[in-house]
Amino acid sequence: MTCITKFKSTIKCITAVRLRYKLLIAVLIAAILLSSVMIYSAYKAAIKKEEKNASSKISEGLGISFNNSIEVINKVREGLSNHSETITIRYSAKKDHVEDIEMLCANLIDAALEDTSDATLGDYIRYQYGGYDADYGYSEDGDTLHYVITITPKYYTTIEQEEVVTKDINKILTSFNFSVLTSDYDKVETIYDYICANVIFDQVHKNNSNSHLKTTAYSALEYKRAVCQGFSVLMYRMLKQSGVECRVVTGYADNGKGEKEYHAWNIIRLDGVWYNADATWDTEGEHKYFLKSDSDFTDHDRLEEFKGEFYEDYPMSQKSYI
Repeated sequence: MTCITKFKSTIKCITAVRLRYKLLIAVLIAAILLSSVMIYSAYKAAIKKEEKNASSKISEGLGISFNNSIEVINKVREGLSNHSETITIRYSAKKDHVEDIEMLCANLIDAALEDTSDATLGDYIRYQYGGYDADYGYSEDGDTLHYVITITPKYYTTIEQEEVVTKDINKILTSFNFSVLTSDYDKVETIYDYICANVIFDQVHKNNSNSHLKTTAYSALEYKRAVCQGFSVLMYRMLKQSGVECRVVTGYADNGKGEKEYHAWNIIRLDGVWYNADATWDTEGEHKYFLKSDSDFTDHDRLEEFKGEFYEDYPMSQKSYI
C-alpha cells in the first residue's frame, strides 16, 4: 500500500512538473510573439516616418506628392551610381503640374545625393558630376495626366573609369593592413599622408573649364594630379570605405596671394566631433591643415549651405586634434 501511495505521489509530481514546463513554454511563446509584434510595429512606424520624410524632401513647396518617395529616390540614386545615360520617372496626377517639374527634378537629385554610409554615393557623386538636363511629356486619360520625366545627368567620369578607381582603392587600402584594432585616427593619418605624398595639384588644367576629369578621384589616382575637388572626393571615398565618417565641404580660401578662390576640402569625424582637413594644401605632408578646428582654419570660408543647420548636424571640435 505504501509503494502504491509513493507511486501516485511521484505521478502527481511529474504531472505538476509537466504542467509548469508547458506553462513556461506558453509564456515564452507569448513573449516572443509580443516582442515580434512590437518589433514589427516599430519597423512599420520607422518605414512610415522615413517615407513621410522622403516625401517632404521631394514634394516640398510643390503640388505633387508621392506615396512611394523612397522608391523614387532610390531609383534616381541607383541611376546616378550606375552612370545611367537617362533616368526615367513616371507618375500620375489629377491636375496640370508642369510648373512644378523643374523643382521636382532638383529635389529628387538633391535627395538622391544625400550622404549615406556607402562610400560610392553621396558626396562622391555630387562632386563628380556636372548637373543634368531634364525633359518631360504627358498623356491624358480622362481627368488623369500621366507624366514621364527624363533626367539626363552629366558625369565627369565613365563607368569604366569608376571601375578602375574601385580596383585601385581596394588595392591601396588592402596594402595598409587596417584591422579591427586600427584606430580611426591611424586610418585618417595613413590615408591623408598617402594622398599628400602621391597626388599633386593640377596646375596644367586648373583654369580649363572644359576639363572636368581634374576634379575626380580617377585623375588623382591614375594621373597623380587633380584640383581640390579631386583630392577631396578621393579622401571621402577612401575614408568612408575604411569606416571613418567624412564629408566634402566647399567655399572660398586664401590662395596665398591675398586672393579668395573657390575651394573644396574635407571634414572628418573623430571621437564624436568633426575636424577640417585640406590635403590639397598639405601636399608637402606638413600637416598644416590636418584635423583643424575652425579657429585654426581661418583662411577657409565655407559656403552658406555648410553653416547654420549644417553645423548642428556636423558639430566641429573647439580645438584642433593635434
